[in-house]
Amino acid sequence: MSYSINRRPLLGGVSDSEFEDDLETEADDPNISVPDEKPFLNQYEPSDKYNLAYIVFYVLGINTLIPWSFFITADDYWLYKFREIQKNSTKGINYTHMENLEKKTDLQVSFTSYISVASALPNTFFLIVNAFISKRIPLRVRMVGSQCTILLFFILTTMFVKINTDKWQGTFLIITLITVACVNAASAIFGGSLMGIAGRFSPKYITAMSSGQALGGIITATAEICSLWIGASPVLSGLVYFIIGDVILFLSLIAYIILEKAVFFRHHMVEKLSENVEADYSITGEVTFSQGTTISYMRIIKRIWHYGINVFLVFLISFSVYPALTVLVESQYKGKGYVWNDIYFVPVVTYLIFSCGDYTGRILSGIFQWGCRFSREGNCMYYDGSFPWYRIDIRFCTQFAYS
Repeated sequence: MSYSINRRPLLGGVSDSEFEDDLETEADDPNISVPDEKPFLNQYEPSDKYNLAYIVFYVLGINTLIPWSFFITADDYWLYKFREIQKNSTKGINYTHMENLEKKTDLQVSFTSYISVASALPNTFFLIVNAFISKRIPLRVRMVGSQCTILLFFILTTMFVKINTDKWQGTFLIITLITVACVNAASAIFGGSLMGIAGRFSPKYITAMSSGQALGGIITATAEICSLWIGASPVLSGLVYFIIGDVILFLSLIAYIILEKAVFFRHHMVEKLSENVEADYSITGEVTFSQGTTISYMRIIKRIWHYGINVFLVFLISFSVYPALTVLVESQYKGKGYVWNDIYFVPVVTYLIFSCGDYTGRILSGIFQWGCRFSREGNCMYYDGSFPWYRIDIRFCTQFAYS
């Protein structure tokens, strides 16, 4: 009887193909060892009890845009604060909504544009800064510190509601714009940090955070419409807005502190931390931190640049006209005694419809996760006049076409 002898060294290298061949030729051998790559004990993954994390992500999403939404939506309040002051005027706090529509000063017309600039510049700058400080400043400091900063400045804004600023409107404008800039700087750090947290969770929680951002706009627009419906004065309307904002910001801060202690949150943030750290590499633009982690921003940019351009173009077009220009658009039947045209047109069309569309799109993006083709459609609208203060006649054929 002849036997085959294996003359290969015991510790010699074995390729994958040779190992597979051995398995095929030794199919009759009942004792075949196949390596099992799965861990002996499966790692326990806690559940989101009572959907607490999902709800908190919604609240935190609302918190990211609540300050900006409340500042731009309190239109009657700002019109009252920057109205034309008559030397013998005794109207004071009884200033009505209809008087806002009569004749607008330069400050009233330009204020929304000032807010847009004071919001966009610090927000963009500190979003970039947040990417560089994320490994240097602890997450808890960035999240709690930014929310406390926003809340303090919001309380300061609330205090100014009952202060008579008629004799120093210019100074009040500067204080307001500085407040808006500081709030948006802190909001950028908070929003950027929150986005990093959401990235460690499933798409369900990312959608919750994103949808919460749009829901904040719906809340503020609804609050303004309700205040107009009950006939609240501009000062009372502004006071209600900012108090509601203070409450939401405070609840958001408490909700995050509670979420930090949840087992579900700690599992995703602490347990997965080591898994998401990339290996060191040498590419132009790398930054090395004391923890030994190396991050290449050039590599990150190469991966996300096309997404960044898409987002940039969307926001460039949207915020070029909203709300700085859209807030100046008036109904074609304004001044004819109709409540819809004189009172509700701007808050409903400019703020509520925009926020509802934003909210719907964010929800659908979490459900349908694929690319979409853009179709070229004819525009049924034409221009012929709508911004009387600057004598730029741009008008849609009907207010429904604009809506």
